[in-house]
Amino acid sequence: MHFPLIFKAVGNPEFGSEDLLAYEMGYRVKAHDRLTLDCSAFYNVYDNLWGAAVLPGELRLTPQPHLIIPGTNENILYGESYGGEVSAVWQPLDSWRLRSGYSLLKLNLHTRGPIRSVTEDNEQFDSQQQVFVWSDMDLGRQVEWGLGFRYVDDRRNLGISDYTALESRLAWKPSANCEIALIGRNILDPRHREAAR
Repeated sequence: MHFPLIFKAVGNPEFGSEDLLAYEMGYRVKAHDRLTLDCSAFYNVYDNLWGAAVLPGELRLTPQPHLIIPGTNENILYGESYGGEVSAVWQPLDSWRLRSGYSLLKLNLHTRGPIRSVTEDNEQFDSQQQVFVWSDMDLGRQVEWGLGFRYVDDRRNLGISDYTALESRLAWKPSANCEIALIGRNILDPRHREAAR
């Protein structure tokens, strides 16, 4: 026999604040008059994170047979994240600047209790690695041209593949408080997914 499923949200007066203990460190060095290096790292410990919990179902026979699956919010997740970023800015010429960087993010979530929360899969929603290289060049006193490349790692749980993108920006600054820019994004790739919707 087939029963329609009805999902019902149930409030939880016991739902409380999430807890975070964050450790961060970073260092910047001017290695040369034209070269600056940055590095940073972090480690975060989470507790009492929001998680979706499914409660016992209820079979109702009227007005027609159906199964109600209630769900609620609970502080049932805990975990940790860690990662870091390295970047560099190099100015080979007075009119030319190069920037580059790499970032890493690792997130591990766990459900407190015997039943795994589907919210635990949120750890796969963010890209773990990103890389960028960007060049800015002054084409006179009021015109600037930039060209950049970036790589973004896949987002496994959302079905989004990794991708690369080439971007460009041409800007005119007629005054100190005004800028007009023409920006091109995803120049080499007409389309790719970056979000779930």
